[in-house]
Amino acid sequence: MVDSQDQEAGTLECIWIDPSTHRAEFVGIKTGFGLATVHVVPARAVDEDHGRIKLRHAVEFLQNGPAFAPQAELAEIEKQEINAYYGHFVPIRRTSAIEQLRPEEKVEADRSAAHEEASRGDIEREEQGFFKQKGFVTDSMREVDRSKDLKRTAQETKIREDEHERRHGG
Repeated sequence: MVDSQDQEAGTLECIWIDPSTHRAEFVGIKTGFGLATVHVVPARAVDEDHGRIKLRHAVEFLQNGPAFAPQAELAEIEKQEINAYYGHFVPIRRTSAIEQLRPEEKVEADRSAAHEEASRGDIEREEQGFFKQKGFVTDSMREVDRSKDLKRTAQETKIREDEHERRHGG
């Protein structure tokens, strides 16, 4: 991996995928030797240039940036921190409309929604019919007071604990 001045920046260590779009959201760039640090960069700050991965920033800027373990799952606040460092501001409200994510599936979704709406009406009518049956019981169950049982159990537990403490000296 090279930086914006074609200097060696490190190696691509890992990629974090955005679960809503199934695209690379962040990349981890391993810098240094031995127990190297993995700096996290927004994927849109990286380009492919003649078979090389090229960072749009200088290596010095990368080395001062956010670093995380490659196996870590990034929390939303960490993602915002990374994006802010690289000057990328993600709108708070993301769109997850299928028309925008996968337009090829929009037609099928429209058909499915229309069928689902018709089915929902049938289900509601059926449910209301069930509750209007003659002899339908809507009374709740009678209340049961278990406070005496609970108090007795607590007392028995206390007696057992005291006995245990006497035997084992606590």
